[in-house]
Amino acid sequence: MSQGPSVDEFRMPLLEHIRELRTRLVVSVIAIVIGTGISLCFAEELFLLLSGPLEEALGQQGGGLARLKLFEGITTWLRVGLLGGLLLSSPVVIYQIWLFIAPGLYNRERRAVLPLGLVSTALFLAGAYFGYAVIFRYGFPFFLSIFGEQAEATLSIADYLSTATRML
Repeated sequence: MSQGPSVDEFRMPLLEHIRELRTRLVVSVIAIVIGTGISLCFAEELFLLLSGPLEEALGQQGGGLARLKLFEGITTWLRVGLLGGLLLSSPVVIYQIWLFIAPGLYNRERRAVLPLGLVSTALFLAGAYFGYAVIFRYGFPFFLSIFGEQAEATLSIADYLSTATRML
């Protein structure tokens, strides 16, 4: 009973591996560029969604988000677009990685990848949702309450984006 192609059937010279890698990288970069272009159209809405819990906490405590540097608005807009583009293009990029490494795996290793990939993705999404729904919602008011009476919080939008993406 055949279980699909064996690893030996995919042997190729080094130059062919490099060409294959180049093809996979080009497809991935194109997907990221397209995803980023789409995300840039919605970057403000994405940032408002991401900053909603903080804005709510700032409304209770006083303070707000601010642009502290001349180019902070545009760089934040571009970073939100790129992060959204990476998220949108991740299925294509992951598939390209799979197409590159799958020929070098044994059949039993190939069969193990799908369940591991699905579970890993589900756990990542669950963790990101938990961070957004619980940590942001209850953590931000707590963080802002420390020395809250002594100083009004004016937070940089770029610093907030960095903090939020690291937390998620």
